Amino acid sequence: MKRRTLTAFIAFAAILFLVCSVSAESADPWAGIEPVYTGEVRGGRFVAVTYCVGDAEYNGILDLRGGYAVAPSSACAVAEGQGEDENDIQYYGGRDTGVYWIDDAASDTVAFLDVPSGYFSGFRFDVSQDPWFADPETDFLRVTEDGETFAYINRRNGEYLTDFLFQQMNLTGFVGPFAVEKLADSGAWVVVNCYGILTPLPAGCEPVDWYDDIEDDLRSGRILLQREDGSTFFCEVELSLDPDVSFDYDTRESEVSGEREDEEEWEDDEDWEDEEWEDEWE
Repeated sequence: MKRRTLTAFIAFAAILFLVCSVSAESADPWAGIEPVYTGEVRGGRFVAVTYCVGDAEYNGILDLRGGYAVAPSSACAVAEGQGEDENDIQYYGGRDTGVYWIDDAASDTVAFLDVPSGYFSGFRFDVSQDPWFADPETDFLRVTEDGETFAYINRRNGEYLTDFLFQQMNLTGFVGPFAVEKLADSGAWVVVNCYGILTPLPAGCEPVDWYDDIEDDLRSGRILLQREDGSTFFCEVELSLDPDVSFDYDTRESEVSGEREDEEEWEDDEDWEDEEWEDEWE
């Protein structure tokens, strides 16, 4: 009787071991396979990994707390880039404060994974989405689902700050508490604040294209505008929940340094180099 009991126990233990082994393999089909690439640990828990099986590459994001934040797939090009090795993987933001962007070639969609919160958006954004990282002082990413109109989404919880209202081309995205956008339906310029309130810019004015101090100006709540006659002035913006918030104007002529002047200087340098090169050949 004891021998039968012992035999039954051994058989049960063997079956349990096999079941556990199969379950473990099913839970992680990559167990035992050495990744050919591992990225830097982000936020103390996320690591971009690449496995090779035959000629196929499988990219994903491993969660060191268990499992995968993004399951390895041959269709995924995980983003960790900005010069990290030669992999296609791109990553935007600080080491522990940024965002992964993941392209899914099978569905032509894009997703993001926010490192600080661990929030994963799922594959819902259009493949034309430009992977980028907003100003670190804000939580809002600029996204599109149709490739035509854009909205802002909270990267920590996936809640939309605005509807899909904006044209593809924009000024800066969120810098501090503000973004400056152009509405897709009317072409009007608006200020978007971190509460999702849209306030039109003064009539007959447009924001000046990128210049050296634009980010500092936006953080301090002012925007450099240009009138139809080409003159420029600063528009002070209040951070308010009131959609009818008024603008204060600083009508002093402003001195703008930056890209436009640099481009002119660069063109002059190119002309000078061309003349010098021609002189050498003559």
